Amino acid sequence: MNNSIPNQVYGFNNALTDNSPPPIVLNVSPGSANLANIGRLWINKSLNTAFILTSIVGGEAFWQPFSGNAAFTSLTVFPGPISLTGVTEINTSGVATTTIGNASSFVDINGSVFINCIGSTNTNINTTGTGAVFIGNSTGDTEIYGGNLIINGTGNIEISGGNLIINDGNVQLVDNGTAFILPGPSQIISGSGTPANGLAINTGDIYVNLTGSTTTNRLYIATAPGGPWATFTTSS
Repeated sequence: MNNSIPNQVYGFNNALTDNSPPPIVLNVSPGSANLANIGRLWINKSLNTAFILTSIVGGEAFWQPFSGNAAFTSLTVFPGPISLTGVTEINTSGVATTTIGNASSFVDINGSVFINCIGSTNTNINTTGTGAVFIGNSTGDTEIYGGNLIINGTGNIEISGGNLIINDGNVQLVDNGTAFILPGPSQIISGSGTPANGLAINTGDIYVNLTGSTTTNRLYIATAPGGPWATFTTSS
């Protein structure tokens, strides 16, 4: 569609003047091939939304949607920034991967954030990167409902100023995860058999023997960094 020729009418001071053309009303959205006068309106009745032609560059028309609800097959904003207010839903029904940010950018989200509240697939945060992941703030709590906190790999979870609250779930260490580190510092370690000297890092480290079978070989405490270990005597 090319509507670049304006209508003209008789004017009061000028013999001829351009007349504002009526909006284009169709059941489709405009594309780069839909040329018209700059400022022309396009109404998509099926989406109940409107577009305005803001420029034509290299023979391509650039139509900008008005604020309000709109559906896009793709959206590129360059250079940005993007400001989103109110309820924002991203990829709520699609099956493709959603990527936000890149290796050198920052993504700041203020307010309540709900991730994978109703989904059945895994949500991965920084599983291949080497940078830190910060969740929460200096005073607020971080709560996990109905699931497990699984530490998988060689990284740590650090909590400063707030609490980590787990409701109806567990904290699990798998693969290379070896210990819970407590303030002091002191750590809780588990394994099979009697702990070896050198396993302890701090005085007060606790070792749980998962294969212990007597009252004196189930629980140990380090009396010095690097060992040795003293045994607890359990009730049974």
